[in-house]
Amino acid sequence: MKQHLLLRIRYAQIGHLLTCLFLLLSVQDLRGQAIEVADSAQNGASTFVFPEAVGYVNDFSGLLSDSLEAELAHALIEYEAGTSREIAIVLVDDLGPYTDIVKYGTDLANNWGIGKKELNNGVLIVLCFPLRKVGISVGLGAEKVLTNSVCQAIIDELMMPKFRQQEYFFGLRAGINTIMGVWDE
Repeated sequence: MKQHLLLRIRYAQIGHLLTCLFLLLSVQDLRGQAIEVADSAQNGASTFVFPEAVGYVNDFSGLLSDSLEAELAHALIEYEAGTSREIAIVLVDDLGPYTDIVKYGTDLANNWGIGKKELNNGVLIVLCFPLRKVGISVGLGAEKVLTNSVCQAIIDELMMPKFRQQEYFFGLRAGINTIMGVWDE
C-alpha cells in the first residue's frame, strides 16, 4: 500500500515537474521587483506574481523583528554550509490563486531555486498568517526522510502551538530544528 502511494506521489510529481518546466519557460524578470509566472495549472491563463526572495528568511508579513529574522537566517546558513541542504522560510499575507499552501510552497521553491538542483534537496517553510495556514514543501531529494506525515507532525505538534501563542519565531525555530534533526538521522 505504501509503495502504491509513493508511486502515485511520484507520478503526480512528474506531472508537476512538467507543469513547472512549462511555467519556467514563461518566466519574465521585472527589474528585481517580482517574478511573473503564468499559473495555468491553478487558475486558467491568469498571471500570478511571486514575491522575490531576499534571503533564507523572507518575512513579507512583518511578523518577525530584524534581529529574529537574522537569527533564523544564521541558523539556516550554517546548516547549509555544513550539509549542502537548503532550508528557507517565507511569511506571506496571501497565496494568490493557490488554495493549497504546500503547492504554493513547492512552486515558490522551484521559482526561487531553493536547494541544489542536482540533489533537489530544498525545503521551504511557508506561513500565511491571515489564512492561518502553514506548509512545509520538500524537494524530491529530501522527501524519503521528510515525508508528508513527518512534516505535518512538525507543524501540528511543534509549530502551531507556538503560532497560536503568537510566538512566530519560536514556532519557526522549533520547525527548522526538528527538520534539521530528522534530516540528519
